[in-house]
Amino acid sequence: MSRFKSTAGIVGLCLLMSACGGSDGPETVIVEGSVSFNGAPLETGSIRFIDAAGEDKDYAGKIKDGEFSFPSTVGQKEVAITSEKQETNPTKGVPGTIGDPPGPDNPIVVVTSVIPTMYNDGKTSDLVANVSSSGPNEFTFELQPSK
Repeated sequence: MSRFKSTAGIVGLCLLMSACGGSDGPETVIVEGSVSFNGAPLETGSIRFIDAAGEDKDYAGKIKDGEFSFPSTVGQKEVAITSEKQETNPTKGVPGTIGDPPGPDNPIVVVTSVIPTMYNDGKTSDLVANVSSSGPNEFTFELQPSK
């Protein structure tokens, strides 16, 4: 009988532990979708969902071939999208290794934004996403060049 009580006690303790602390942090859901710029899928970039109420942390993911998928909490989100490209330019920019003269082994690298800066910050763009606990959480963002 004492072996049964011991086993039952261990099982009960395991169940209690799993019910009281199995998760660290808020519940998240998967958000996914597409991003295009000037009618074409955005090759690479990053997308951030910023809590509109300012009470939750940001959630972010990578954009590849115009597609993204990452976890986020539910609620109204302001959306920020960035995409940059690196090019070597012999006339302007900063050499790869600062302090060394530019040359074939130390090219000058210029980083430029692919999309207008108005999309880079959730406060300046009008991109929003209402993330729902019941889904589906699929979003399409069609970005246009600045006018």
